[in-house]
Amino acid sequence: MARPAGRGLLTPLTQGRKDRVEYHFMDIDPADEDGASISKPLYFSALDKDTKSSGFYVSDATGKGKSLIQQDARIGRLVKSKGTDRVLFTMGTFAQSPNLFLTNTAFSAIKPESKTNPQQTNFAWGKSELITYKSRWGKPLQGVLIYPADYTPGRSYPMVTYIYERLSDELHNYATPVEWNPYSEQALSQNGYFVLKPDIAYLPRNPGKSAVDCLEPAVAAAVAKNVGIDPKRVGLIGHSWGGYQTAFVTTVSKTFAVGVAGAPLTELTSMYNSFYWNAGLSDQQLLETGQGRLEVPFWEDPKVYFENSPVWQSSKRTAPILIAAGDADGAVDWHQAQYLYQTLRRMGKNAVLLVYSGENHNFTRRPDQLDYARRLRHFLDVYLKGAKPEAWVSDGVPYLKKDD
Repeated sequence: MARPAGRGLLTPLTQGRKDRVEYHFMDIDPADEDGASISKPLYFSALDKDTKSSGFYVSDATGKGKSLIQQDARIGRLVKSKGTDRVLFTMGTFAQSPNLFLTNTAFSAIKPESKTNPQQTNFAWGKSELITYKSRWGKPLQGVLIYPADYTPGRSYPMVTYIYERLSDELHNYATPVEWNPYSEQALSQNGYFVLKPDIAYLPRNPGKSAVDCLEPAVAAAVAKNVGIDPKRVGLIGHSWGGYQTAFVTTVSKTFAVGVAGAPLTELTSMYNSFYWNAGLSDQQLLETGQGRLEVPFWEDPKVYFENSPVWQSSKRTAPILIAAGDADGAVDWHQAQYLYQTLRRMGKNAVLLVYSGENHNFTRRPDQLDYARRLRHFLDVYLKGAKPEAWVSDGVPYLKKDD
């Protein structure tokens, strides 16, 4: 196994401030029918929110605890062997496929038990690192910057920013470059892109502007590293809530040269009166007390619904956008995608709408996954790499010829 950069294998790290370490209880012995008990050692996963190191922590019957292992890696899946003190766990990084390790409950003798994906040594591979920045209102934030697999210092590269809410905890996530996942960071890295996965914080009643006020500083911090990111070739992509933020931010911000919005919310008043059919809920709660953070119904503060709706801000758009939706979406009414596309089309703006028949919120049919992934990457290549656009980008496809 490749060792974490700069440290020996399984050398404990000093944890950060205790209020910045996130602990989660782990039932490591599923065969124990008595379940958790304070009379037995209690095991916890531990994630340092500052450094993103992870490991395990144990607490005894007296409440005293200690760190068993803490590494600059993704450590997890602790499982105990029935009737013994042997435990298995996994450890990996962005560049190292997760492997199994065997030890005892005291973690005093650790040895590797697997060597996964040895074929990776035959291919170029990027790296991930943590960046820090502040929102426009001063909140400290973090993000993950992934380098192109073929990275060469001195060259200029485009960058794709992938968003949702908090993504910096994924610093050590390992991913293979699958062709069917449209948002695969590893596939983008292999295709010569930097990938930025920044954290977004929110002010009450202002989800759209909050995203702008976090993402523009995040991109600026990445560019300021002087590693070859071309600030004129930065794209923004996201799905669902990430799709909403992509649609909004690429409308009002000049930081991004292109956007891809999957299953986006685009007009918040109509979204407020829609249903989350997948769960049998009203979207009113989503916008008031959920991710929307709008706090009140639209009739009490119509201005915030207007100002945070991509549709109503469309006259400001200059960046091209690819919008994708499934016409059986039970989470975000697919008419939201139509509203934005129709508005932009009427305005003469550069927009493409992809509609996948019978697909729900996340596409599950492999042909549709492959098609969307291919089109998304081509759309990015057109506007970030200067690739020659295929006809569906430059001319569109009439609905009556969609099956040709």
